[in-house]
Parts: sequence; C-alpha cells; structure tokens
Amino acid sequence: VGLVATFIGLSFHSVFEGLALGLGSWEQSIFIFIAICAHKAFDGFAVGNQAFKTHLNSWTKGLVVLIYSLVSPVPAFIGLIFNGRVDDIAQGIFMAMGAGTLVSFSTVGQLGGIIRSKWRISGFLTYLAGVFIIVMIFTILDLTGIHEKAESHRLG
Repeated sequence: VGLVATFIGLSFHSVFEGLALGLGSWEQSIFIFIAICAHKAFDGFAVGNQAFKTHLNSWTKGLVVLIYSLVSPVPAFIGLIFNGRVDDIAQGIFMAMGAGTLVSFSTVGQLGGIIRSKWRISGFLTYLAGVFIIVMIFTILDLTGIHEKAESHRLG
C-alpha cells in the first residue's frame, strides 16, 4: 500500500508541475524548473524507498522508478506543444494543483505517521511548528513586498 500511495500521490503532483513547466514562458519556466529540481530528488527517493520495502523483483522495482522519473518530463513536453495556445490561467491552475496535491499528500502522509508513532503529541507539535514557519515565511515575503516585486519582474 505504501508504494502505490506514494507513487500515485507524487505522480499526480509531478504531472501538474510538468504541465505548468511546459506551459510557462521562459522566465516562468526557469523558476518552476528550479523548484522542481529542489525537491524532485527527495520525491524520487521516497518512491525508491517504498519500492525497496516491497517484495517485488528488482526489474519491477526498477520499472516503477523509471516510470516515476518520466512523470514530469512527459507532461512538460505536452505543455510545450500547447504553449501559447492556452491562457495563462491554465499554467496557474496546473501550478496550484501541483502544489496542492503535494501539500495534501505530504500532510496525509505525515499525519498518518504521527498518529501511528509513539511520539504523537511531540510529532504533531513539530508538524504544526513547520506549518507555522512556512506560513510566517510567506507572510513576511508578502508584507515586505518581495513576492510582489518578483511577480512584477516575472510578468514584466
């Protein structure tokens, strides 16, 4: 169950981020590409780790990892085909869905692990602290205008 859930959850995320990458302008795609590179290795490690824990043969495990490695590039090429033929809102929707599926998948996975852990309260408080830190970082970026400056530079 762990491999299937990890593979499907991260694959949905990867499809959306790949489409957003392919549909974006050159400037937008650079930022999306950097974001993908920043976390793709960790996602791949999670899929590979779950595959390693199964009783599947080595070829099947390798096939799972190979398929996962293609889940972002293939939609990116599809996005390139449609680049310029769809509204900018489509890229925003795919970016939002990519981020939302990752946050949802991560939250469910983390909370499930915390509930099964003997460290329930401290694990949950650590999780909440992480959420708080992320919210504070984005709040500071918004209040200081850094995010707005980056967006105006990107659009303009």
